[in-house]
Amino acid sequence: MRRVLAVAAALALAACPKRPEPAPSGITLSVPYDVDTLDPHARDRLGNFAVAVHFYEPLVGTDREMRIYPKLAVRWDNPDLLTWVFHLQENVTFHDGSPFSADDVVYSFERLTREKDLDIGLYVVQIASVRAVSSHTVEIKTRRPMGVLLNKISSVLIVPKGATAPWLTEHENGTGPYRLTEWKKGRELTMTRNESYRGKKPALSSARFLLSRTPEDARKELLAGTSQFAQVRTRAAEQMLKERPDVALLHRTGIFLKYVGFDLARETTPFVESGGNPFRKRAVREAVSLAIDRKALVAGLPSSAVPASQVVPPFIFGFNPHLPALSHDLERAKRLLRDAGYPDGFDVTLHVRSVVGESAGAVRDMLAPLGIRVTLVELAEPEFFDLATHLRPSFFLTRYGCSTGDASDVLDAAFHSIDEPLHYGTSNIASHSSLELDKEIEESAEILEMESRRDRLHRIMATLMADVLWVPLYYDEDVYAVKRPYEWKPRADSYVLVWEIGVKPG
Repeated sequence: MRRVLAVAAALALAACPKRPEPAPSGITLSVPYDVDTLDPHARDRLGNFAVAVHFYEPLVGTDREMRIYPKLAVRWDNPDLLTWVFHLQENVTFHDGSPFSADDVVYSFERLTREKDLDIGLYVVQIASVRAVSSHTVEIKTRRPMGVLLNKISSVLIVPKGATAPWLTEHENGTGPYRLTEWKKGRELTMTRNESYRGKKPALSSARFLLSRTPEDARKELLAGTSQFAQVRTRAAEQMLKERPDVALLHRTGIFLKYVGFDLARETTPFVESGGNPFRKRAVREAVSLAIDRKALVAGLPSSAVPASQVVPPFIFGFNPHLPALSHDLERAKRLLRDAGYPDGFDVTLHVRSVVGESAGAVRDMLAPLGIRVTLVELAEPEFFDLATHLRPSFFLTRYGCSTGDASDVLDAAFHSIDEPLHYGTSNIASHSSLELDKEIEESAEILEMESRRDRLHRIMATLMADVLWVPLYYDEDVYAVKRPYEWKPRADSYVLVWEIGVKPG
């Protein structure tokens, strides 16, 4: 009898549907970047913005495809070519409970204009004035027509009136969907859902970012269960995760271009042993470009990448689809170098930003057949930017990404002549200067009709490539590993935004 009862009980249990496990309410993410300040205006770097945008919001944002959509502004008008009127969200509060108003917008923009050491000031250089028309209406006047204004101000996060450093460096008080819980510098940062947020409630109530993780660190943490989301941009890490049924691998070409640049300004450059500056000759720069076999370079990288053909990837507004792909022609490169007066090549130091060090050896080896004898010096981020700002390298390997989705980012920052008061040339390591190119860049930003502006940007892109001011190498391909049941789609701008992560039901 007991046996009959036991069998009946077992059959009853088998017949009962398994109770679904509760959906997770939080997530831990292993990411490669770090955060050195919480001030949303201080740094124009992916890691800083990717974290700050959870706490603070701009007037307009960009979606996964880098298209503009309303954030703190619900709509905007253009009464004339120099005037933008933004109508703001009402009933919005900062995390401390204080109400958001037009005064906070005015203060945030004026802070960027007033404090010259804030990187995000680059995005407001053409703004002449900002004023509150009413408590929830702001008027922005530009110095000249600006078809690209919305893209620029998508990087301007709004802080409360009166907020400044050093308080903003260590704390946050924004209007965003998450609030800071804890920040262990250089290690991790935790955030909690803002339950008073006016918009759609994010699926996840908390998130912990594990910072400065290598792809191997991230893979190990994912498999150990200490994280559920990992950036694993190496082929080895990706291969080890490929067969895991509980892990989704996601790929997307990112915004970052790895490139080689030159000292274009000085007659004599400090890191060429023979003296002089061979890189001022276009033929030498073209020889360097022709010597690079981009397909072989990408195939030999430890991480996923796509050969580059221009200074922006194809999904950035301003990419010129009519330009040919960059070719590899070692014999022509040798002829160009010989005709430029360097039949035996020269010795040069290539300063390498550590974040792009994976390709430095291959670049050195590909230039060796030309007789360009390269000594590699890899520098950590602070040392590289110190060299780039002060002594300036002769020959360098770094990266750039257009975070607003518009080529004006790289044109203003890297190809316009250096103009510190107007924040032009903030990434112009080459010290390149051309009044004609400056004029083209500035005029392109004034064109409001998009097709006309696209044509102008295509013309500028053709000029840059013809002059070989940079040697594009490859675009990063972002690779993400996401544990099920989490769901997420990669963004073109490479940001990982927690409110875009969902949980698959069931």
